[in-house]
Amino acid sequence: MRSNHFAARAGIVAAVATVVVGASLGLIRHAKADDDGDPRVRIGFAIAPVPLNLAGKDRELVGLGSYLVNVFDCDGCHSAGPPTEYAPTSAEAGTSAR
Repeated sequence: MRSNHFAARAGIVAAVATVVVGASLGLIRHAKADDDGDPRVRIGFAIAPVPLNLAGKDRELVGLGSYLVNVFDCDGCHSAGPPTEYAPTSAEAGTSAR
């Protein structure tokens, strides 16, 4: 009976290890494919201060936008300071922009 438990546990460990290694290889392959393009896109994703929503968006443009905004500190000039740094835009607040 002990050998059956050992064999079952060994099988589970082997299956989990196979899934983890397979997923890791897939992620590595995916990361290498990203490196073939503009390196600013990869940097943009790496330095984004918040999770980026990619639903229905061009991944390359989102990454590049994140790079441009975060590297060049757009918020330094386009903000009235910390109180308005993350204030909602007029569209988010439900008012019309003039």
